Amino acid sequence: MGLAPTGYMYSVDEQGNKTIMPDPNLAPFITKMFELYATGAYSLRKLQEELTEMGARTKTGKPFAISQLNKILKKPFYCGVMETKYGIVNHYYECLTSPETFRRVQEIIDGYQSKPHKTKAKPFVLKGMITCAHCGCVVTPEIKKKRYVYYSCTNGKGECKRTYVREERLLKPLMEYFDHISLSEEQIQTITEYSPF
Repeated sequence: MGLAPTGYMYSVDEQGNKTIMPDPNLAPFITKMFELYATGAYSLRKLQEELTEMGARTKTGKPFAISQLNKILKKPFYCGVMETKYGIVNHYYECLTSPETFRRVQEIIDGYQSKPHKTKAKPFVLKGMITCAHCGCVVTPEIKKKRYVYYSCTNGKGECKRTYVREERLLKPLMEYFDHISLSEEQIQTITEYSPF
């Protein structure tokens, strides 16, 4: 099958057969790479910066290049599928990400490639701030019908059934809470004095 994909290393199983297994030094970073990008809150450059800060390095000791990250995120091998001369087949090696997370990553990649710049730059109020109450994975936003913002669990652990919730529904309890907040004249004056605007 050629070179072992980044994040894996060659080994020998109990029967003496040559196989591959997760590289203990690199595999956790590959898994984290998919989890972070699946949130929808990271560009490739921001992902590169985050991984570099975490200490992620290639086998040569260098930080991951953006082109390497792009290649890894598009490789289905990490979720259990590999390309062979006979076509696409499921493999038995340990996966470094779930099929659900891989699918979500592909959706985000396709979105960056197909959406106009203004759409990609649309601000999401709760982006990166919510986690799923059931599995703890990040809840990410996406635009549906070209105008409505919905949030759903990335289902990175494969434990949830994807459910979409409108942004307005999530914001309603926050807005009700903010309605009960009031500032004194002194507090307003302090904020005004230190405001850069």
